[in-house]
Amino acid sequence: MKNYGHILWKQIKVSGFLVLAYHDKYFKQFMAEIPARVASGEIKYTEDKRRGLESVGQTLYDVQKGNNTGKAIIIVADD
Repeated sequence: MKNYGHILWKQIKVSGFLVLAYHDKYFKQFMAEIPARVASGEIKYTEDKRRGLESVGQTLYDVQKGNNTGKAIIIVADD
């Protein structure tokens, strides 16, 4: 293994998309600020809505390739 010494003597930190270590610290502040900013229009977002289970495969493919235009949502029922 190359550069094994760097792993032993230096620090490395890897975090995924969900960083739950900060949940308790920032959850109340997040809930106090972000929903109000979304409701006021200060924070904008888009949704990429698709209908039916037959669109699941293409939707996953588009998300992985970066071809979606917003949060990918698959609508399976109108209820």
